[in-house]
Amino acid sequence: MLDETYLKQLFAANLKRAIRDKGMTQQDFAQKAAMAQETVSRLVNGKSSPGWDTLARLCQALEVEPAALFRNEKESAYTDAEIELFKKFRHFQKAFEKAS
Repeated sequence: MLDETYLKQLFAANLKRAIRDKGMTQQDFAQKAAMAQETVSRLVNGKSSPGWDTLARLCQALEVEPAALFRNEKESAYTDAEIELFKKFRHFQKAFEKAS
């Protein structure tokens, strides 16, 4: 059942994973997203929920779609290997675009 507590926990876990996957600390991420480190900490720990503006800044800093922060990985249509391939493709695609 979807309730506020479940969504906060899901969002927090996905945000934490996304920050880690980008190789950043919460402090590094807070600077990139132009927000207070305390705000990021509260979001990662599920103690607060983002507003629309904050969600947009988080997604922009992480370079992900909002749905990625609410996805239940256990119910993902993709395997871990496929997700890793997508990440590598995006990395190489960005490097190619930057070089062009």
